[in-house]
Amino acid sequence: MLNPMASLIATYRVILYGSGFGGAPPALDFFGRTTLTALGVFLIGMLVFFRYKRLFGEEV
Repeated sequence: MLNPMASLIATYRVILYGSGFGGAPPALDFFGRTTLTALGVFLIGMLVFFRYKRLFGEEV
């Protein structure tokens, strides 16, 4: 799952509708994948911003 929200939504489904009464505890691998994906997207966005930050004021 490359979409960061997909693992969060899947985790909520497990918590709310998982096996047994009241759901099941969330798996840590979902949170790990979401964290790594979010950090990757954040770092790429930060690099793009720092590279083009001088042009933002001129373009707006």
